[in-house]
Parts: sequence; structure tokens; C-alpha cells
Amino acid sequence: MARYESGSELAGVIYFHRISDVSFTRTAGRNFKAFHNLCGDSTLKNIIIVTNMWGDAVRDVGEAREKELITTFFKSFPDKGAQLTRHHNTAQCAHDIIRCIMKNRPNVPQIRRELALLLPPAGPSKGNSDTWYDGLLGVTPPPLPHPQQA
Repeated sequence: MARYESGSELAGVIYFHRISDVSFTRTAGRNFKAFHNLCGDSTLKNIIIVTNMWGDAVRDVGEAREKELITTFFKSFPDKGAQLTRHHNTAQCAHDIIRCIMKNRPNVPQIRRELALLLPPAGPSKGNSDTWYDGLLGVTPPPLPHPQQA
């Protein structure tokens, strides 16, 4: 949190989705929703959604899955500035994705904004502990037993 407070920002986030997956499962949906919530709408322009594992899918089937993803599950992301691209398991593809991120204007993800409001300033809390949850919960956890005592 000290970095957020000092102005450090994030240039980009990469979300990978396997195009070889037969369907967009409930777990994948929950993960993607959590990802969206962690990033927040203001950071979507710094997100690249990458489909990978193209070598494990028949081309026509993969393209049909990609179209379904774009028109249903990822639909609102490009409208808010997120980019969608394919990764074909080559160094060139990886470099192209990183170059896209390097062009972004850095931004602060939603989760970092929220944590900065919740967490105490950096440094030990009044309990002389260097764990952030002391100040958040107002308690110090009991010490862990020494390995020889366990």
C-alpha cells in the first residue's frame, strides 16, 4: 500500500483464457467476475484479455469459441477499452502483448484504491507488529509455535 500512497501505478494486467476449454464454466465466470471487480472499470483500458492454447483447438472451433466469448462473456470489456488478442505460444506473441502494455498510461486498480482506504499507514502498528491486519482488526495474532515444540 505504500506504493499506492506514493503514487505507483499499474501499466497493465493480462487475463488469460484457454480457447481449448469446451465451455465457459461457472468457475471461469466467477474468476472473470472477480478479476473485473479487482480491476474496476477505470482500469479496463489497461487490460488485455488473451486467449491461449490455440494449438490444442481445431481452428474453426477455436474461432467460434472466441466469437462467443467476445459477444457474451467479455462483451463489455472492449467497450470500456480492454484489448482482446490471441497468444500462439511464440515469443513474438508474448513480446507484442508486453509492448501493448508498455504503451498504456498507468492506472490504479480498484482493489488498491479500496485497500488504501482500509489499511493503516505503512509501518508497524501500535502492537509493534509489522503485519497490516493488526491495525485493521485491532488484534495481534498469537505467535506460531517454534518448530521443535510442534
